Amino acid sequence: MSLNKSLLQNALLQAFNTARLSDASPQDAAEQLSEQLTKAIDDYIRSADIHYGTGLIAPSSGGPVSGTFIGNLN
Repeated sequence: MSLNKSLLQNALLQAFNTARLSDASPQDAAEQLSEQLTKAIDDYIRSADIHYGTGLIAPSSGGPVSGTFIGNLN
């Protein structure tokens, strides 16, 4: 799945609206808002696809991969 900015925007807007309409104390509302923002951003980042093009070399005898990753994040 590729990154979907509109889903992130909707999740952020919902978090702000929930905090704005909350009857909780300012501290509790801020904590709830930060939790919702963290979840929205984490979900957004985890939805990214990494497309590998080229650049990494694995030795035939085994061992660590070397080189420079050439690809993109969608």
